[in-house]
Amino acid sequence: MTWNKIDKLTTAYLKAPGEPAATALDNCLKRTQDSLQTFALYFIRPLVGMGEANAAFLLSDKGAYPEWACQYDEETATFKINPIGVLAFRDECQQAGDLVKTQEGRGDFRKYRLLAYLTELNKLPLKYLFFLSLFREVARVMEITRADKRRTANNPPSPDEEEYLSYLWAFKELEEAMKKIAKIDIRVDYQISWYASDWTTINTTN
Repeated sequence: MTWNKIDKLTTAYLKAPGEPAATALDNCLKRTQDSLQTFALYFIRPLVGMGEANAAFLLSDKGAYPEWACQYDEETATFKINPIGVLAFRDECQQAGDLVKTQEGRGDFRKYRLLAYLTELNKLPLKYLFFLSLFREVARVMEITRADKRRTANNPPSPDEEEYLSYLWAFKELEEAMKKIAKIDIRVDYQISWYASDWTTINTTN
């Protein structure tokens, strides 16, 4: 995949939104669709309830994209990855590094923990954030954060806690996938000094 080109074309679209920039980005994304489908075959479908799932880049609609990073389409059983939303997530991770130092960021433990973790995730190159966003949406669909027996309808996780736990699980899945695909340890290579993702001992494979 030409991740640098996707980054360049997405950034160009954000600077000058419209059909010309969207068409250029869409054409690049179309050439990578097979790779995403292969990734889903080996790393999404083995998960519980995901046996028919696919993954694909979202293409523009009349030169426009939504804001979300990844969303599951139940009708087609497809996880749609939106490059515009992924770059917005990268910006969120960058901004978390500043916000975590403020009184607002430190005022609530759950909020602080989420911001601190997003700051760590900001160390990852953009190409990994695409897959992290994919796994995060998988976590939502599978209700990974509700697997804890202490969680009930009357005791759901807070929004910040749910987001944090979703990214923890997503990172763990991404870490294992990269070990199998490229024989690399992204935690070591990018100095992710956060080991709470080892909590994910839930059996999520078929």
